[in-house]
Amino acid sequence: MQTLGDFILQEIEPILQDWEVFALSLVPDAGLDSATLRDHAKEILLAVASDMSQPQSLQQQTNKGKGTGAGMPAITQASQSHAVSRMVQEFSFDQLIAEFRAIRASVLRKWAASNPEPAKGRIEELTRFNEAIDEALAASMGYYSEKLEEARTIILGVLAHDLRNPLNAVGISAQVILHCEPLDPRAAQAAVRSLNSVSRMKVLVQDLLDYTLTRLGDGLPIIRREGTLEPVVKSVIDEVEAAHPGRKINFVGSCDTQGQWDQTRMAQMLSNLLMNALIHGYEDTAVIVEIFEANEGITIEIRNKGEPIPKEIRSTMFEPLTSTRRALSGAASTSGLGLGLYIAAQIATAHQGHVKLSSSEEEGTIFSVSLPRVPRLSSTSK
Repeated sequence: MQTLGDFILQEIEPILQDWEVFALSLVPDAGLDSATLRDHAKEILLAVASDMSQPQSLQQQTNKGKGTGAGMPAITQASQSHAVSRMVQEFSFDQLIAEFRAIRASVLRKWAASNPEPAKGRIEELTRFNEAIDEALAASMGYYSEKLEEARTIILGVLAHDLRNPLNAVGISAQVILHCEPLDPRAAQAAVRSLNSVSRMKVLVQDLLDYTLTRLGDGLPIIRREGTLEPVVKSVIDEVEAAHPGRKINFVGSCDTQGQWDQTRMAQMLSNLLMNALIHGYEDTAVIVEIFEANEGITIEIRNKGEPIPKEIRSTMFEPLTSTRRALSGAASTSGLGLGLYIAAQIATAHQGHVKLSSSEEEGTIFSVSLPRVPRLSSTSK
């Protein structure tokens, strides 16, 4: 009886015709020609047939069945190339998966029709064919997701970068209006609102740029300089309190804060954590900021009294594009981005530190930032 691998090679043109017809049904109005619809289908099928013709030990069979065996480079390369082409051609993720499901069905249906009688070895061939198609599908899906994420990240970075100039223009215009005399009270109020909105937008734009850096590079860049951290902490507290009239932030300093810090980044981290504490803490209680000595470095604790954070969402609190408020109540977050805690954690990591979270009814919610005073020798930070 003809093997399935040989059958694929012999009947490759009818199989490719099926692939082409199905691909066209997915995007009937795209105006794609035959070669584009077939894309890398021939390369994938030839790689699958070649894989099936190779001898395979029992251990290799077991590993491949579990998805832990070494894949075939030709299958991976052709499938990844196909994923990129389909993304450019605006095929959806589901449509990409559907193509592999359809080609699997087409091959097996045609082979069954040509071999109506069961024969020894057929099950093994079916298994190997399915494993090869699964390998191709996994490679294609993984690469599609990776490239789509990269594209989105680049778009966010370009968008954030290009937003800065018009924002600066709006801010300068509002300042000019405020210095005009005489100035109508309503115009003054509108100019102040514009300046506040510009300040808020600049924070969001910076968050997007920082997110882009972490997704496309090796983390947030920092520039360490010798200095004392306590004045930075107090300055950030004053700024955040000014932005939230009626709210109180108490500072407790019990250790020397001399070290090598990127003070701008540290201020950004503290501002994000304090804003989060004020938003989610009870309005009639103060947020506490305390710095103390710990493990040859320092720890900064930010505590607020509020509804405890459920255990099931704590593990996702520092993931990007995850809003704390949305996670807690289903409402929209104040920033709309959900990047504040993620960036705070990235800044701590860039300083070779880390952020921990605890939350209970008795103690409230505590974000603990542990930082070494100086970079370790293995660090690549500046």
